[in-house]
Amino acid sequence: MNRLIREHERRIHELPQADELLQPYFSYQTKAVANLRRLADLVLVDVGGKIQPEKLPLMQQCTHSIIISRDPAKVQTWHDFCQPLLDPLFVVHSVRETQQVIKQTEPWLETIVGPWKAGETLTAPDLLLQKILDLVMKNQ
Repeated sequence: MNRLIREHERRIHELPQADELLQPYFSYQTKAVANLRRLADLVLVDVGGKIQPEKLPLMQQCTHSIIISRDPAKVQTWHDFCQPLLDPLFVVHSVRETQQVIKQTEPWLETIVGPWKAGETLTAPDLLLQKILDLVMKNQ
């Protein structure tokens, strides 16, 4: 599995022509999400792990943010990037150790959860699942 990921990973943002490639990509994704929002009550969009200004039009099609990070120092940077466009729903601090800790419940849910391993199922804390369910029910 690791070999498959390594051989097929495309780090477009690191290429010399990244600007030329990323702008059309995010423009296309923005239109696709706008179309999906017309058809579905809830659409989850993963904008990737890098903060990039070309993602802003895509984020404007969204309503809430979910931040998943293994680096606690980057969480505030993501909050700043998402504001004022998106309402924070929850933050998951991803860790390698086995734990499920609720750090806070207001103004958004913040948890420490781990480990996340490929091919294994990890049950999210009930409060996190309830937040998602509440959002789904609100949008019906």
